[in-house]
Amino acid sequence: RCLLSDHRLLPLSWTRDAYYQALLLLAARHVEPRGPVVVTEHLRWLWGRCDRGNDGWMRSHLPNGAVKDRAFQADQQLYPVLELLDYRELAEAWPKSPPGRSNWGEMVAETWRALPIDSELGLLASEENPADDPASLPYLLSTQILLWYTATRLLTHAGELRLDAPALASAADTVRAAIRDRFACPGPFGTQWAYETNGRGQHRRYHDANDLPTVLAPLWGLCPPEDPEW
Repeated sequence: RCLLSDHRLLPLSWTRDAYYQALLLLAARHVEPRGPVVVTEHLRWLWGRCDRGNDGWMRSHLPNGAVKDRAFQADQQLYPVLELLDYRELAEAWPKSPPGRSNWGEMVAETWRALPIDSELGLLASEENPADDPASLPYLLSTQILLWYTATRLLTHAGELRLDAPALASAADTVRAAIRDRFACPGPFGTQWAYETNGRGQHRRYHDANDLPTVLAPLWGLCPPEDPEW
């Protein structure tokens, strides 16, 4: 089952939009018992029917799984992993894997290995930002926060999924340090985190309403809400 952004005006699916819809369905499971069932079906659509080609999930997909907009947004490679983890933790079980696909651990490991993470910086590059606009600089703050959060969440289930726990811990530590080191730039009220950077001194100050990981950073445990750079 595909979760659409708007079934009347915009019958397309972004993994980012669908994630937050799925999260609401899981949170409302006591009111709407079919919520987890719908999320299970959406996970099977994401990982089994959706056309990921060689590059992963694209900007948007049609309900039949075909690609609508062929552009790579790095954050959209992470939301399906988070959706799977949220389901596991709330349902206390993994959903049934899609037909003809390997187990969840192998699928997640394959997705993680395909991420274009810079070996020197530990940062995840993207062609577009979460607003569907071309990225001015390759590394977006919200995407790095999402990368850190996904790695830390995966660590808690690394044994079940047979993932490389030390590698995940190293990736989480590296990107967390890189956020402090590479995104700090002068702002109107002192040092702040940039919206995006090239990791080597160039920064862009901006923020967009689609960058929810930046807003959620204190709630996720990346920094305290009193953090002046955040």
